[in-house]
Amino acid sequence: MIDQKDKNVNALQKTKIDWEQHTKENKLEAEFEKNRKDGYLAKKAFLDNAMETEYIHQKQIEKH
Repeated sequence: MIDQKDKNVNALQKTKIDWEQHTKENKLEAEFEKNRKDGYLAKKAFLDNAMETEYIHQKQIEKH
């Protein structure tokens, strides 16, 4: 929470403080860490690539 001495906090700083407080109160840090370790972005990239490859193969099959 922002007190009187932090009057010069801008909206971005306030949002960051609020987000950190929210994640601590709801104990979300462990879940975020797990998602980072599980490589969500790498898995998403793999699935996107697989879907694109499948689409290309389907188009080739339709042409023949």
